[in-house]
Amino acid sequence: MLKVLNLLTLFLYLVLSLNLKAQSSDSLKEERPQLIDIFKNATFHGHIRNFYMNTINRGDLKDYYTNASGGAIGFTTGNFKGFEVGVKGIFTYKLLAVIWVLRMR
Repeated sequence: MLKVLNLLTLFLYLVLSLNLKAQSSDSLKEERPQLIDIFKNATFHGHIRNFYMNTINRGDLKDYYTNASGGAIGFTTGNFKGFEVGVKGIFTYKLLAVIWVLRMR
C-alpha cells in the first residue's frame, strides 16, 4: 500500500510540475510600437457653426444685419510614445448680409 501511495504521489508531482513548467515557459513577445500605428489610431473631428446678428436703430440710422457660417475640420494622429500631432483648418463665410442689403435698396 505504501508503495502504491509513493507511486501515486510521484505521478501527481510529475503531472503538476509539467503543467507549471508549461505555463512558465510560454512567454508573450512584447510588441514594440510601430510608426504605422499612429495612423491606424488617427481620428477626424470637426464642427459647423452659424452666427446671426442684427442692429435695429431708431430714426434715420441704418439697420445692420449679418449672418455668418463656418466650421472646422481636424485630424489628430494616434499616440506614439506619448506624443500626438494634430492639424486643423477653420473657415468662416459671411452669407446673408449682402443679400439683405441688396433687398433694402
